[in-house]
Amino acid sequence: APPDQVVWLSGELVRAACVIDLYRGGLDYSSDTAIVTCLEEQLGVLQRVDRHGFFIAFIEGRIQEFTEEANGPTAVTATPTEPPALGGIRVVGSDAFVEQVGAALQLLEERAPEAFLAVEEGIATIQAVPSGAGMDVLSKTYRVGEATAFAPGFGQEEQVIWLAGTIVHDACHSNLHAQGEAFHGKAAEVTCLQRQLEALDRIDDGSFFSNYIEELIEGADDPENQYWNDPNRHW
Repeated sequence: APPDQVVWLSGELVRAACVIDLYRGGLDYSSDTAIVTCLEEQLGVLQRVDRHGFFIAFIEGRIQEFTEEANGPTAVTATPTEPPALGGIRVVGSDAFVEQVGAALQLLEERAPEAFLAVEEGIATIQAVPSGAGMDVLSKTYRVGEATAFAPGFGQEEQVIWLAGTIVHDACHSNLHAQGEAFHGKAAEVTCLQRQLEALDRIDDGSFFSNYIEELIEGADDPENQYWNDPNRHW
């Protein structure tokens, strides 16, 4: 089986070729409909060569996202807003989402400045999404679901702490990709969990979240914990 990086590159080449074909044919190559068309061609290739399935799940999530946008806004569709000043990171979502992300970024800047610098390097946009959550390493967009931004069962302060840790985690995946290293799989996941834990140790006054991440790291060899091999996992 081809290496994961080759699998991803093959899909990207197909998508790029589709865009070029639309352009040469004098067709609109930048609309949501055109994007979905080329993503579907990319998906067709990945369905034949992606042995793990996480690239397939990621592209399926992007197709769903653009399809929903093309069909018009819904109650859960993100609404663009002005980005917060912190780090120059663009934030797209409701006012409550922008405020929550701003609080998480500020917490990192104040208590975990090294982690905050890594976030600035790895993330250009943080976007609220109803589905297809995860890190798009190509556009450096961290797509955040409702449960991650507003962790059910926790107070607002704990929600901000958890969100900040996930921002650090997914920025790590983006930075690994930018450095030409494997950005998914067990080794990459453990590395990013460790970055998340280091940040939590600086921003969390309690221990619950840190203990949870430590358990994930310690259980990385347990097949039941290897959620990065879940075909529904979005990167």
